[in-house]
Amino acid sequence: MRTECAFLLDERGEVHLRSSAPAVDFNDCSPYALDEVRERGHVEWCVREGHVSLRLRPSLVSRATYSRLMSWLLGHRPERVLLYYFVGRSWEHEFLRRPGEAARVVMQLIERHGGGSRCNARHAELPVDSPRNPLRWRSAVDLWRSGNEISPERIDWSFDQFFGGRWILYACYSDQGFGVNSFGDTQSDYVRKWLITFAKSDAQRPDRIFSQSCAPLYRRVAAILEPRCDELDVVTDWTGHGRVRTQFRRLVLPFKSGGQTLLLSGFEMDPGIDLLE
Repeated sequence: MRTECAFLLDERGEVHLRSSAPAVDFNDCSPYALDEVRERGHVEWCVREGHVSLRLRPSLVSRATYSRLMSWLLGHRPERVLLYYFVGRSWEHEFLRRPGEAARVVMQLIERHGGGSRCNARHAELPVDSPRNPLRWRSAVDLWRSGNEISPERIDWSFDQFFGGRWILYACYSDQGFGVNSFGDTQSDYVRKWLITFAKSDAQRPDRIFSQSCAPLYRRVAAILEPRCDELDVVTDWTGHGRVRTQFRRLVLPFKSGGQTLLLSGFEMDPGIDLLE
């Protein structure tokens, strides 16, 4: 059975008629049927004689796409919807038969798996001595254990060798806010722009994705003054650059300097990290 009409919602919430590619069979749910859905967070909406087939990956749906999709579901209230969604490394499906049911189920999926207006971010904590961490990070931890009373200038100079320029030094301010103190040379252009713009500012305010994905671990490290490691899989909208998925491993080291707490966060990029469901 082939669809009569197929639309695609991209990450900006824009609608495209799938006229340049063959329509996707309702029953075709192979991993390769819709890479745009599985890998980029697009949503496919197919219509045939009153039946609607909807495919999405909840954890990757952007805020703009979610807004457009919900306006469709709430405005049209389709009664017969075959809903496919990609979670936990596999496709699942439900057949929805009541008006308004599709909007309710999609909303629940987005809330549960972190897409849409929610933060597209997941993290998993690792032991500091995990074999997945680079060997040079062990040397960084050993140097940290030799004495954490150190000036910000010496932190930059002493630890850059372990992170290859991929690090950010934060200062902890009141109410557990964090401001950018300095950062390494090896940063993407859009990340560098963000760091320069918000240097010395509270990291809780400028970026909600950051505050939900990064700040909780920083608060914990600042409270216990012990190193911590984790892996992150984050989808963020960067001004002037668009939507970017970033997968990385992170080591956070705390320091005390003149009564102030400083946190050095070193990164290793790893596209093999996949924590989004």
